Amino acid sequence: MLSVRKLFAVAAILALVVGFVRWSQNGFYTITIKNRAYGLGSEYWAFPIAAIFAVLAAAYYWLPILISLDLGHSVSLLHFWLSAISAFAFLLLLPVWNGFTRLTNAMAEERGAVAILVIMVISTLLFLLAQVIFVVACVWRVFYGRKV
Repeated sequence: MLSVRKLFAVAAILALVVGFVRWSQNGFYTITIKNRAYGLGSEYWAFPIAAIFAVLAAAYYWLPILISLDLGHSVSLLHFWLSAISAFAFLLLLPVWNGFTRLTNAMAEERGAVAILVIMVISTLLFLLAQVIFVVACVWRVFYGRKV
């Protein structure tokens, strides 16, 4: 099984690939709600998310070396999977939703836009929760000296 730092490195590479693939195909998505247009797309968010995953991979590599901070395996995996699932749900939601709505026009455009925004907010909150878990686990390990 791969270590958590390698999983974060692979996730960073996959996020970059998602950004490059979406950049060359579709371009820019806009959602219009009550005469206000919101521009968003996976190609714009893939690179910052990949950078965050790369920083987390480096943190999982360097923390045990520099300050002898080694987190528990289960907490590290929880941090990774919450981060990865929420980030890739955020990145891949628009292309998948666009594909489904082209096949079936069952939902109204505004209801679909609101659903996309709600799912994006939920995935962003889950991503932030994963980072809070990481920080709390680091602080717990530093002050109490036990793996969480």
